[in-house]
Amino acid sequence: MATARFGRKLMLICLFCAFLFGIEVQAQRIAIISDPHIQDVVGHPELVRTWVSQARSTRLFNENYFAFLAALDDAAQRGIKLVILSGDLTDNGQELTCQAVTRILRGFEQQYGMRFFMTTGNHDPNYPVMSHWGQKDFLGADGQPRVIFSDSCQFFLPNKPQEILTPDTVVPSLRCLGYPELIQEWHDFGFLPHEGDVYWEHPDNPTTYPDASYLVEPESGLWLLSIDGSVHTHKEAASVGNQTPLLGRGGGRPPLYNGSWPGYNNVMTYKPFLVDWVRSVVRRSQEQGKRLVVFSHYPLLDFNNGATDIVREAWGEKAFDLTRVPKPEVAEAFYEAGVRLHIAGHMHVNQTGIYRNKGSRGASLVNVQVPTVAGYMPAYKILTIENDSIYDFQTVRIDSVPGYDALFPRYGNLSPLSSRLSPLNNYRQFCSQWFSELVANRFVKQDLPQKQQDYLPQMGGTYADASSPSGEATWTGLDLITDLYRLRFAGSLALSEIPQARLQAYEDYFSRCEGDEVHPRSGERGVRSEISVLDEVFHCMLNGLPDNHFRVNVRTGELLH
Repeated sequence: MATARFGRKLMLICLFCAFLFGIEVQAQRIAIISDPHIQDVVGHPELVRTWVSQARSTRLFNENYFAFLAALDDAAQRGIKLVILSGDLTDNGQELTCQAVTRILRGFEQQYGMRFFMTTGNHDPNYPVMSHWGQKDFLGADGQPRVIFSDSCQFFLPNKPQEILTPDTVVPSLRCLGYPELIQEWHDFGFLPHEGDVYWEHPDNPTTYPDASYLVEPESGLWLLSIDGSVHTHKEAASVGNQTPLLGRGGGRPPLYNGSWPGYNNVMTYKPFLVDWVRSVVRRSQEQGKRLVVFSHYPLLDFNNGATDIVREAWGEKAFDLTRVPKPEVAEAFYEAGVRLHIAGHMHVNQTGIYRNKGSRGASLVNVQVPTVAGYMPAYKILTIENDSIYDFQTVRIDSVPGYDALFPRYGNLSPLSSRLSPLNNYRQFCSQWFSELVANRFVKQDLPQKQQDYLPQMGGTYADASSPSGEATWTGLDLITDLYRLRFAGSLALSEIPQARLQAYEDYFSRCEGDEVHPRSGERGVRSEISVLDEVFHCMLNGLPDNHFRVNVRTGELLH
């Protein structure tokens, strides 16, 4: 206790001297990059995936490798030395790609003196133990899909157990690393103590579930708290005859695991010790005058800008990733543990959420969602700790990516974008066009009720467009839905690609459709009622909290515009 009192007195004396002599306390800057999902398509060109697989996926598989390098280089050119990597660095934790990540980060360490701090994601580790992995949609030299697996045995994909696959090529290092191997490979990136650290600790884990959470003080006065929100629950092993399941190991039948995508919802049940540990860290950071940054792969709060209940009632539980929305008790638990600011990835969205505790006299908890560089709209965030209370967030769009089009010739005519690839000016435009295809090919069918899908071709109108020879442009139902998803994933960043006149045209259209006698979320809904729901959801996404450049008071959890 005497030592603690002396430390606090010394800190106060130092602060007083800084004030007295006009010495500025150095602001600290941290880059936060999330969900790059890379595969080593440079070191292993056989791992390039077909365009069809990308067009149906929620993330890119190929070009994002170069986008990850561009984001790191952008941070380096800005002189940023500390980088948080908030999960899903690789697409499934494959050994060869994890090794490629290590080489990439080592290069930036040596050239720029940067340090990197990771957290686990639901894709790395893919499962808690080392497991075989493969796919049937790798792009062969002949332009045709190839089956590549980490073992020579036949296998099947979990969602298609009736389809037995025989590898065209065996790449043993395509196997996915489990917790022990992953931590060993990335031990210098926060998961284990580093010789340059001022302080490092990890929580005592009384459960049987692996945990890679840690607290590190990379430089004096700054604490980075990485929370491992991954929980892989057991499920019954699956096999067909003597075939090896994709998620198994070797030729045996080990227990299989559910994915860790539920995040904090599972933490509350299976790793509750983390909440007590976080509470201890927050308390000690306040007592010792440390600046605390809390991050994980998984969101602490709802990420749908208030649209979750509307979507759940009208479109069902599977739309808008509702199964991944944290339960209210998650926010309450971490708020009570003292967390006022939390940084996350996982959802590939640029969004800010806030939880207000009713009995807290205004205190709240802010959750900052960092967008992916492997999708729409590619970006990362820079956190500037201005002082002990004010944390500033700036979102950096990734437009220019050297080499992003290097793989275009391999797609040939198999890509629905093949005729539009060459005129593209940059990586952001490429992601925008890819995203348009994704909305049409996946999200419309996955999320919208059939009645709404059937009516889309009948929706449309015109709006003023000075760039058009006629002075106006047309919009369709698919345009409206695509812009809705642009807003959902990119937040205010999407406004740079949605003309204001088109937004006004949507507003006018929604106004004309008002007044339906059936409430949009009760009884049998007509087309107008479905449009009314669409109107509500669209405006939720359009009117989200600040997500581009904003500040957070970490003492109170107040969001400063």
